[in-house]
Amino acid sequence: MSKPHGILVRNYDRRAFLRQMGIMAAAVGSGATLLGACGNGSNGGNDPTTANGTAAPAIGGTINYHSWEGYDLLDATADWQQEHGIEIRSSYVGGHDDIHTRVLSPGGGDIDLITYYHGYADRYRELNVVSPIDPGEVPNLEHLMPVFRDGEWFRNDDGNYVGIPFTWGGICLNYRTDEVPQAPQRWTDLLEPEFEGRIAMVDDLNGNVVLAALILGYEPERMTTGQLQEVQDLLIQFKRQAVAISPSFGDMNNLLISGEAVAAFMGWSALNVWAAEQDVELECVIPEEGSLTFVDAYAIPPNAPNRENALAFINETLSLEVQVEQAEYLSAGVVREDAIDQLPDEVRGLYPYDDMDSFFEQAALYNVAPSESDEYVTYEDWTQMWQAVKAA
Repeated sequence: MSKPHGILVRNYDRRAFLRQMGIMAAAVGSGATLLGACGNGSNGGNDPTTANGTAAPAIGGTINYHSWEGYDLLDATADWQQEHGIEIRSSYVGGHDDIHTRVLSPGGGDIDLITYYHGYADRYRELNVVSPIDPGEVPNLEHLMPVFRDGEWFRNDDGNYVGIPFTWGGICLNYRTDEVPQAPQRWTDLLEPEFEGRIAMVDDLNGNVVLAALILGYEPERMTTGQLQEVQDLLIQFKRQAVAISPSFGDMNNLLISGEAVAAFMGWSALNVWAAEQDVELECVIPEEGSLTFVDAYAIPPNAPNRENALAFINETLSLEVQVEQAEYLSAGVVREDAIDQLPDEVRGLYPYDDMDSFFEQAALYNVAPSESDEYVTYEDWTQMWQAVKAA
């Protein structure tokens, strides 16, 4: 990714995180064994045990990770890796489709660990990209806040998980307080003449489609062809107001920092932190039409050769220490309530942890469109529509 205008700013994508700034260079699961926490896990010992005191499966060797750069949390888990003789071999993706394409390819049987955005849960079940994980295999799940531990996005009807949530964030309207004297009340305020050529957009298919659907009052995953056309028309209106459609949130944030853009459709809470590092003040508001939240999860493909290692890694990322470190590292949310008070002020202040129910009412979680449907548009229709927006 480039750093336009020579500005040194964390060039994060919501999923594909910093590549330039030196802080990052992104089987069957129903067994009855309980992995004891390792390092910072629930028992903290070097010899993990199950609930009945018997030894859990030994770990050590390799974890083959394939997903976004940064989500392998190499620094945050460095001590754990050394303690247990784990080597994380990471390969990174440039788009979400790269994940399931690799897992489902003839050579994809060597992948132990992936991540996915919550909206892909049904899609990944349909494609057989993920394997079930018994809750007892990840003991630190018990520490998660109910909204993450019990969410339908990550669990099968039988109580097993298909993904383990570990980080999250909220989409909002960011604006420069020195350039926009009054906070926009609606997303469509950005279509007013005073914002012409002054808003920033990002090349995020899912977020843009979901947000435009919400503005129009449609349920994103259940849109007709006519409704999707209205979404396309609306997104083209926003595009005509934009400086550019940036390839990442970091590039978009550079436009806000430089002053070329004064507001973002769609923005992200983390941008406030990164802009503050460059002495630029951004505010982040959720307009009247509402917004969306993303939750990212770890998952294990069906044929993972090092499944026990992957389970132990997932458990470690839910430990208190790693939760705090990943939130600082990614300017993100934590999934453990006891981690909140340990966050730096600027990271803790990104989200109203004291009223999470209200936050999720304003910025809810949504599915992407189905892979196939006789009644509604499909995810392929979303993809084609977004390409048409960018080409307009």
